[in-house]
Amino acid sequence: MRLYYRYDNVVREVLALNELLGTYHGVVIPATIAIYYKNSVSSFLENYRNPYFIDPLTYFINQPAKNICNRQNNARRSYKMLIQDYLNFDVEEIDDIHLEEDSIWDFSDDNIEFFCQNVIDFQMECFKDPEMMDFLNEYLEEEEQQENLPELLMTPYVLIENDETYEFNRRLAETSFEIYEGEIPLFACITISKEYLGRNPNLEHRIIDNFNFTNNFIIWESDFNAIYESVTNLLRFKNIVRILSQEGENTVINLYGDYFSLLLSKLGLNGFCSGLRGGTKKRARLSRGGGGGGATNVYVPQIRRFLLEDDFRAEIQRDERLICNCRKCDEINDGLIIDDPIYPEPYANDLMDEKRYLEHFLLCRQEENINIEEMELEDLLNDLREKTETYAISAYINHMTRWANDL
Repeated sequence: MRLYYRYDNVVREVLALNELLGTYHGVVIPATIAIYYKNSVSSFLENYRNPYFIDPLTYFINQPAKNICNRQNNARRSYKMLIQDYLNFDVEEIDDIHLEEDSIWDFSDDNIEFFCQNVIDFQMECFKDPEMMDFLNEYLEEEEQQENLPELLMTPYVLIENDETYEFNRRLAETSFEIYEGEIPLFACITISKEYLGRNPNLEHRIIDNFNFTNNFIIWESDFNAIYESVTNLLRFKNIVRILSQEGENTVINLYGDYFSLLLSKLGLNGFCSGLRGGTKKRARLSRGGGGGGATNVYVPQIRRFLLEDDFRAEIQRDERLICNCRKCDEINDGLIIDDPIYPEPYANDLMDEKRYLEHFLLCRQEENINIEEMELEDLLNDLREKTETYAISAYINHMTRWANDL
């Protein structure tokens, strides 16, 4: 299972690279960050040395232009930069787009090939600096030299909400494969709304037939959060993974995911992406404004999920067995009196240091990934059932029962 860290400029400043290296196969970089913070991301990649790829975020192109505006009704700069790269708009056109109510780009336009080529070129060339690579490679042996190219490329994509957007997304993918002549694997991105997925029970087989030009898929079910989804929705997502993987013959990566995605590795999922404070789901529909600071989400391995800080504090007061015993938590406990009746409070206070709770998550996820590789699916599901019984007092365990019933 390939775990990808969803790059976060703030989190990057907190953790040392070796802490990321121990858990993640690679990193996925949102195009808005790739283009706006190019220098700092380039520096990160030069030191990180693990695989990376760029999420081109093209789902904004057929949404109302006002959705990429900030609260001052001006187009956000990172999206303006992407529009210039993807569509070759001039500066005046970009400055005026916030006045329009229509989409940024009319997807009835016949010039899809032009757009697809630009999106592919952006992913290939964003961090490609020949002078810098020549300098870095000057003293390296030939087999050690690097070009700092992505591990994979994504086709342009939009949110599939109806048959029209399904067909447009298919055209984007097919055109990309027709014009692409490189050696880096190209993945067709399938981004689907829950509503469309629910209305189309045979969508998995339709995708296999309509996207028969590829064996590589990146999937994203908009606003899908495995912690809260019904068994019905979990089953639909499981079937998407199972059918698209064609029993392991195809490569399937989930663009957002959590422990449920780890479990789906037993049914054909090859990898998934998530952040360090959560970042396990996202809605493929932009809204005006946006932004805001990241919440403190503490990972609780016993119940396989993140909790907000106040909820976490309440849970470990209710049941001290929910306190983790990873290396980071053991370090914290070494300085505390475990038998003290108020022990959970100082433990939580120490863990709330940002570096500590992020390191705690990385260690937990690393161990989970090892267990997934070593255990059979039935044993993993039995583990979920046992944990549901063990921590029955918790208010946050219902998802584990649904997962066990689904899989």
